[in-house]
Amino acid sequence: GIDNRGYDGLAQQQLDQSVPPDWNEAYVIAADLAPEHPLVVADTPMHGPNVWPADMVGWRHQIEAFYETARLVSPLLLRAIALSLDLEERHFDRFITEPIATLRMLHYPPAAAGMPPGQVGAGAHTDWGAVSFVVQRGEPGLQVQLEDGSWLDVEPDPAAIVVNLGDLMARWTNDRYRSTVHRVLSPTRTSRYSMAFFMDLDYHARVQCLPTCTDADNPPRYPATTAGEHLMAKYRAAMASSGL
Repeated sequence: GIDNRGYDGLAQQQLDQSVPPDWNEAYVIAADLAPEHPLVVADTPMHGPNVWPADMVGWRHQIEAFYETARLVSPLLLRAIALSLDLEERHFDRFITEPIATLRMLHYPPAAAGMPPGQVGAGAHTDWGAVSFVVQRGEPGLQVQLEDGSWLDVEPDPAAIVVNLGDLMARWTNDRYRSTVHRVLSPTRTSRYSMAFFMDLDYHARVQCLPTCTDADNPPRYPATTAGEHLMAKYRAAMASSGL
């Protein structure tokens, strides 16, 4: 099955299918599950062991520490969101017992001569899951789309973490909270590096309109789904469109 771990090469993903594949490469880790873990035994997509370079032990320890920190912070943000929606503070805890929580370490090479027209570091897209964290420094490139369709630069700040809301949060809240359209332009001078952490819920978590986000004048806009069904549909579309 699809485990979404290890190295993703240049132009292997196409987040915006109206432009050429994304000009970035990534190294991906997620929950490090043993082969005997029930979710792995069941061949659940996006579950399994991580893949690590054998000669970078110190780097692995640093990345695992960052991953665990992001994994611990995610529920705190979800609890704040729950309170803002007039829900019990720990309402979302039940959906992240063994979550798909993925860290992508991204390298965006400078724009090169001969690139296809329209190709950028990452095409315009929304994140697929619940909430995301982005750490960036050095070269700029991240842009968020505003209501009028224009783009706002999100300048790198080593002391800040960018928070995105994803599609599953939009589905839960009936678009009261909307997933953020964003893209990454290729740098012009030197490489851009960033890390993106995606909290995407338990694979079998059921996502349907929250009772506090619907009424007679505002019926549910999305059918119920599971996190796994939604994520796999998005993942397959992004991979298939790039030719993989």
